[in-house]
Amino acid sequence: MTRRKTYEMATSRQAAPIGGSSSDSRRRASHLMFAEVLGEPPRGRRFVGVELGHWTGRGVDEWVWATIETLAHLLRSGTRSAASIKHYGLAMAKFFEFLADGRPCVLIDKPIGLTPLHVVQFITWLRRRQESQGFSPETTRSVYKRVKAVLTAMMDIGAIQADPRLFFPAGALPHGNALPPSAQPYSDAEQQRIAGALKADLVDVHHSRVRLNGSEVMTIYFLIVAMRTGANATPLLEMERDDLKPGLLPGTRILRLRKHRGGKIITRLAGPALTVLDDPTKIPVDAVAVLEKALAETAHLATQAQESLRNRVWLYRSMSRSESGAIKCLNDRTIGLNARRCAERRQLLDDAGQPLVISTKRLRQSLSKRAWRLSEGDPLAVATVLGNTSRVADHYYLRMDEQLQTEAAQYLVQEMSLRLRGETDRRVVTSTDGCTPTPVARCKDSLHGAHAPKNGSHHCDQFVLCLTCPSFAIVGDSDDLWRLYSFQGFARQELGRLEATPSATSGEPLRDLYQAAIPFIDRFCMQAFGEERAAAARDRATLDAHPFWKLQSARSAHRRDGQQAGSESRSDPA
Repeated sequence: MTRRKTYEMATSRQAAPIGGSSSDSRRRASHLMFAEVLGEPPRGRRFVGVELGHWTGRGVDEWVWATIETLAHLLRSGTRSAASIKHYGLAMAKFFEFLADGRPCVLIDKPIGLTPLHVVQFITWLRRRQESQGFSPETTRSVYKRVKAVLTAMMDIGAIQADPRLFFPAGALPHGNALPPSAQPYSDAEQQRIAGALKADLVDVHHSRVRLNGSEVMTIYFLIVAMRTGANATPLLEMERDDLKPGLLPGTRILRLRKHRGGKIITRLAGPALTVLDDPTKIPVDAVAVLEKALAETAHLATQAQESLRNRVWLYRSMSRSESGAIKCLNDRTIGLNARRCAERRQLLDDAGQPLVISTKRLRQSLSKRAWRLSEGDPLAVATVLGNTSRVADHYYLRMDEQLQTEAAQYLVQEMSLRLRGETDRRVVTSTDGCTPTPVARCKDSLHGAHAPKNGSHHCDQFVLCLTCPSFAIVGDSDDLWRLYSFQGFARQELGRLEATPSATSGEPLRDLYQAAIPFIDRFCMQAFGEERAAAARDRATLDAHPFWKLQSARSAHRRDGQQAGSESRSDPA
């Protein structure tokens, strides 16, 4: 008869002594082989399985068996990759070490005996290990997060009958928001040097000026695509040959990348003359050209490769002695080795004069920083570029490095100097070069400004926000001031209409904007251009407003009259 598990707590229980054993250890597994669970080799071929057999017979056998069963459940569910399961197993080994650390008997010998106090003790133990052994806070936090994930899964499947919300205190090991040196974004100069080295290798390979093996050539292609798309290494390595598809519009392509852990597919559009400012989801055409070249050069290898590799992109023929002629696919280790060779071949140095390490993780961090700067600090744009949620992008990518700190310091110094000298607002410009006339005044970039649609074809029409926009500019001629005071007259009219209908809560934000804009225009014009010029422009706008605002006022009055007529007809008893 099949043995049935029970998770009921015994009335009297004694912890098992360290070094003790159980006859059940011969019947329940202490290891997990990924291929046996998945029915095929895992996606990460470096990760074969989880081995916890060295912990059996040491008082934590029940923990070992429950951990293996839980990890197998997570692997079968498809919510975790083989790499994540491997790291979970290593983290649980640290938890077992905590249970047995310096004790004649383990702290708790069965999962069912876990209490919130034990979790607090484990957190304290991790902090002490961090101080005594010099671990980084991020390493400590990673171990805790992985152990928490396994314990939570045990509660989900019933191995621990408890509510996870009662066990894991919020903010126990807060994120330090600091990147390790291996994941820092490259500076602009370093990115240029890397791009130059990859371009030089690409040209030399094309003209046969340098002899590189197949894996090195594929690595160059891979790094160029990674640098231009900012994609995670794993989805990019595992992309399939048909993931680059024709777009709906002529001359466009759609790239599909899969994030297995999140169970989602990220699509990127590529087309002519696209930049991050046009649409953050679009990728440059040169990356598509390199990707198409990689597909063309590996087409004959795909037909000869083994079944598991036939649909992969980054294929090459091995030149190693043990596997000479075998068709293989790039992996993290191969990319790291070939990237190091590229840096040595081109003598790449970082800003400190040290050998520069080319890392896909740092390339992704660098793209996030470029997107942050080009989008003028829009976290949603950065998250879209990276294929993450805004919370994840803010948590892992949006950090102040030395370059951004320097730029921020320079900006503050310039602004403070202007204020201390009593100079006028920076929106006052002396030249019309690069400024487009608008119904309010002038705009430095009506296509890609802070409030513009940023689609490359539609100009900004958020005129009520012009006064707070960094692209807003005033040239102190009479026409500019006439347009500005004409807008002020329209704002006064709209404010009166909004204040006459206090029950309309939907108009509150607009009412607040108008209340702030009307006096600001008077203060700004008098300070920047003098009372005489401001008064002349105000009188001109009062006598004959700008045609745009005259039309907007007529439309608003017509719409208001229509609403009043409709309300009167509804209240008429006839």
